[in-house]
Amino acid sequence: MVFKFVLIVVFALVGGTAQANSPRNHLSAESSPYLKLHAADPVHWRAWSVESLTQAKAAGKPILLSIGYSSCHWCHVMRREAFADPETAAVINTLFFPIMVDREERPDIDAVFQSAAVAMSLPTGWPLNMFLTPNAKPFWGGTYFPKDELRGMAPFKDTLRQVSKVFADDPNGVEKDANNVAQFLEKSSQPKPGAITLKDVTAAARGFLGLIDPFNGGFGEASKFPYIVALGTLWRAFLRTEDTAFADAVTSTLTAMGRGGLYDHIGGGFFRYAVDPQWLVPHYEKMLDVNAGMVRLMTQVWRETRDPMLKRKVTETVNFLLSELRLDSGAFAGSLDADSLAADGRELEGAFYLWDKKEILALLGDDGPLVVAAYEFAAPENALDEDFGDAGTLYRSDQSILMLAETFTLSRGDVEQRLSRSLTTLKQQRGTRHRPRRDEKILADWSGMAVTAIAEAGLAFNRPKWIAAAVQAFAVTKATLSDPQGRLRHSAFGKELGAPATLSGLAELSRSALVLFEATGEQRFLDNAANWTKDAFNHHWDKNTGGYFTSADDAGPAMARLKPVLDNPNASGNAKMAEVLALLYYLRGETKHLDQAQQTLLAVGGATLEPALQVAGLFNAAETLDAALQIVLVGRRGDNATDTLFKHVMGASLPNRAVDVIKAGTVLPEGHPARYKEQIDGEATAYVCRGTICSLPVTNTKDLTGTLLLMRKGGKLQ
Repeated sequence: MVFKFVLIVVFALVGGTAQANSPRNHLSAESSPYLKLHAADPVHWRAWSVESLTQAKAAGKPILLSIGYSSCHWCHVMRREAFADPETAAVINTLFFPIMVDREERPDIDAVFQSAAVAMSLPTGWPLNMFLTPNAKPFWGGTYFPKDELRGMAPFKDTLRQVSKVFADDPNGVEKDANNVAQFLEKSSQPKPGAITLKDVTAAARGFLGLIDPFNGGFGEASKFPYIVALGTLWRAFLRTEDTAFADAVTSTLTAMGRGGLYDHIGGGFFRYAVDPQWLVPHYEKMLDVNAGMVRLMTQVWRETRDPMLKRKVTETVNFLLSELRLDSGAFAGSLDADSLAADGRELEGAFYLWDKKEILALLGDDGPLVVAAYEFAAPENALDEDFGDAGTLYRSDQSILMLAETFTLSRGDVEQRLSRSLTTLKQQRGTRHRPRRDEKILADWSGMAVTAIAEAGLAFNRPKWIAAAVQAFAVTKATLSDPQGRLRHSAFGKELGAPATLSGLAELSRSALVLFEATGEQRFLDNAANWTKDAFNHHWDKNTGGYFTSADDAGPAMARLKPVLDNPNASGNAKMAEVLALLYYLRGETKHLDQAQQTLLAVGGATLEPALQVAGLFNAAETLDAALQIVLVGRRGDNATDTLFKHVMGASLPNRAVDVIKAGTVLPEGHPARYKEQIDGEATAYVCRGTICSLPVTNTKDLTGTLLLMRKGGKLQ
């Protein structure tokens, strides 16, 4: 395809003083915290809706669609520079019909226009500013546009005028290009079918291994994102093959992320990504989904390695989630803002998190030199523009505890105690600063991820309070997001419910329900998961070619309904739903769930023919479907022997497990490989099954360890 705006380098300035299409900004009545941030803009914003799109079409003007989220730094920069600027707002109001979307509230709409940007070879990310025809088809766009000329980028007002001029001069040509994009999206909503075998999964993992940064860990050589799902693929490959190269790639990456500035060493939790290859300089938004994913991955790795650093990071990150992102109700907020007010009143990225050596030395007294030796300072990305002085992000220095002990003539225990005490002091002092805004939307998918992660950590570390917190969060989230008809919604802010749940929302909450069933044995959690997968089939399933659409069939206007196969960065909706269906089958024994899981992966499996990090979720789902471990404990919850076996299972790294504790005499579903298996000599007994094969009965933890290790790599007991 050829798009006219490839050559948009000369900006012809056109004036215009016509009456604005809308007399005011309409966002004050919206529930989204992000949209409310823009309610005072002089831009006459409207939210995405049938009414807005109808009015845009009647107005006959191109649409300026801006998509962002409340913790996004560059979204705030553009708000301050452009959308709050009366001159820029006047140009927008005169020449365009402005519509704004909170991408966390409508990830399905965001996905469509991010895909459209890809189709036009435009940059993607947030804020995403797309120009649409009056009938809402995109024809050009970009991400951040500067108010004034910057590094060869034209001022935003000039860009707006040029876009309007091209639309006015050649509306038919613009419409033709927009139709080409729409046709591309329609085709891309039908991924190629194809099977995914375990051989394919292992081959893909070896390909991912070649992408690992050998010096700093992680994937890529510039900005670093955690790519948690792909790291999970590598970890599964290690467990299945026992090739330590896979394990080394994951553990070295987790170590680098945990030592670097990506991790908040004072308050716990991870930032969204780093702008440098060494993980030192983050963008400072803290997202619920990122931290949930990191807790879950670190927990799985700790189960195998027992690395004390991982245990500490899991503990601190769970504590961050429970103290900073948990709402009074027990559910979870979505994020903390990247920006906050500095001492001089300016709103700056990272202001809440930055320190300089003088401040630390003055605050900590005798412990100050030890902290300065243990931690270094990385200047933030925007240091030159914002003048942060000597302040930077803390990250661990190369000096080990032993080296610090020798330097300061202290015992290792004293060093650890004094560092811990100092970090607590810094956290208390930081608490007196202006705190970042918290986006208190409840989101189905991210909440499900948080419940799963905290429950998994509670099971691994034997922390009943964490499991209780996960159960409470699940209950509140379910109650809050359910509409009067019992249908799950994607988001809620206060009493305002958002659009019908996305595929990922249904899948992630279903996955959390399965973990809570394992943790508690309560049948209601299995029923919740089964009901949500039924809703997904009724409202998201493509009855023509199979696979699931992101948005429900009644989610409102959209240019296209996409089938998610790429991780974004969380596992794609089709990947997560296929995995949930597989685990439901292994726990309930209903063949319809197995059939749906198989049909889903067959319908979209062609996306993995050219393995890329972004399809790691599909590989993980295929492995769970083909190689899940069904672990049946015959005993009674609460009995010491049964609980001992259960805790031992939960202490093992088994990402694809399905655990059920049943009373003696229980008959499992037909087709279950452990059907009719009984206790041995009246003792609590474990059976570990893979496919149609089950292990010999096990009644002690030593034998259980060997059995789990053998069965997870596909071995057979003789």
